[in-house]
Amino acid sequence: MVVRVEHGKGQKDRYPMLSPKLLEILRDYWRMRRPKAWLFPGDRVGHPISRDAVGQACAKASGLLPSVGTSKRAINADIGASPSTAAATGIAPAARR
Repeated sequence: MVVRVEHGKGQKDRYPMLSPKLLEILRDYWRMRRPKAWLFPGDRVGHPISRDAVGQACAKASGLLPSVGTSKRAINADIGASPSTAAATGIAPAARR
């Protein structure tokens, strides 16, 4: 399974693979929240969660030092995550457009 990450590094859309564990966590999150447009909606209606909010959530959940980049946190989140650590800027379900 993959998810679509819009406007990732270099403003490019990406389709990263999900581990079975992370997929299960994201499915549970989706069943509970049923987000309309974005898997992780932001504070502004119709916009995804911000990059800063993702970094803060990952740092808080993983306990990593602030100097560690979000991509390193995302890798760590995949290993032992909660839904907040699985967040990535602009993640929307792959099937949606």
